[in-house]
This record gives sequence, structure tokens and C-alpha cells, in this order.
Amino acid sequence: MEYLKRTQKQSTYFDINKSGFWDVDKVISYISTSGVAIFDANKENPINITISQLSKDLKDRRTAAFTTFAHMGYIYSEDPSVTSEQVGSGVVISFGTVYAPTFVLEGGTLKLNKIEYLQMEAD
Repeated sequence: MEYLKRTQKQSTYFDINKSGFWDVDKVISYISTSGVAIFDANKENPINITISQLSKDLKDRRTAAFTTFAHMGYIYSEDPSVTSEQVGSGVVISFGTVYAPTFVLEGGTLKLNKIEYLQMEAD
């Protein structure tokens, strides 16, 4: 999560244009071989993304996946205090009531396989 932190100071709101520029290959090295599922409390169906699609999305910097990663980095930058809970052979990390990424054990390393956005937006 440290790697996703924003690199430019932002005001009190999220500005995607001030999101960090990441080494995409490094980000991908933390992703499960099965890809990542992004769940949004405001949407019916998750977005399931393969590693190759996620790599492209992060390089393009204008997709829902990129926005999710950038926003998660922003939230973590604002308040890096997290809680964690072991679930099976993995761990769920919570950033307050906003995000809950899940990491699973693959080859002795924890890899991200799910991101849950928990905040309900007003209509």
C-alpha cells in the first residue's frame, strides 16, 4: 500500500490528476495470478480483471481499475492506519470504512486478489 500513496500534495478532495506514477510491473508483481476482482458497494456486479488487462489499465491511467488503485492510494495517504483480519490463508486489510483489499497466499507471498469499495454514495 505504501507504493500506491500519492506523490503530489492534494487538497481535501481526491484529484486523479495528482495520482502517483507507478512502475506498473512492480504493482503487477503484487497481484494474484488469477487477477483482481473489484467490488463497489454502489454497483451490482464486480469488475474482474486479468493481470494483463490490469497492466494495460494502469498504464493507460484512465480506466475504472486505475481510478480504484489511485483512490485507494489517496485514502491510504490521508490515513495510513489500517486494521487487518486473517481469513483462511489470506488477509483482509481495512482502511476505515472505505476500502477492504484482500490478499491471498500464493507461492509463499501475499498477493492482492480482491478490492472492496465499501462506501455507499448518495444518489
